[in-house]
Amino acid sequence: AMLPATRQEDEWMGEARDHVRDEVFEQGRDTLHKAEHVAGKAYEAASETAEDKGLKPETNDAGSQTVAQKVSGVAEAAGGKAKEEAKREGLL
Repeated sequence: AMLPATRQEDEWMGEARDHVRDEVFEQGRDTLHKAEHVAGKAYEAASETAEDKGLKPETNDAGSQTVAQKVSGVAEAAGGKAKEEAKREGLL
C-alpha cells in the first residue's frame, strides 16, 4: 500500500482487496495472541523452575548446584515449555 488506491482499482478489486486485507489482519492478530500465550507459558515455566532451583529471593535453599547449572535448568524448562505451547498453538 505504498501508492494510494485508484478509483478503477476500487471498482475492480475493492471488496476482494478489503476481504484479503481483513483476513490477513485477523491472522496476524491470532498469531500475535498465540505468541503472547506461548511467551506467558514460557515465563511461568521459567519462574517456577527458578524458584525450584533456589534462584528467586523467596527461596534461599542453595542446594549443591552452581548458579550456572541452575540457570541452565531454568532455560531448558522455559525452552521446553515454549516448544510445547508453540506446537499446541499450531505454530510449529
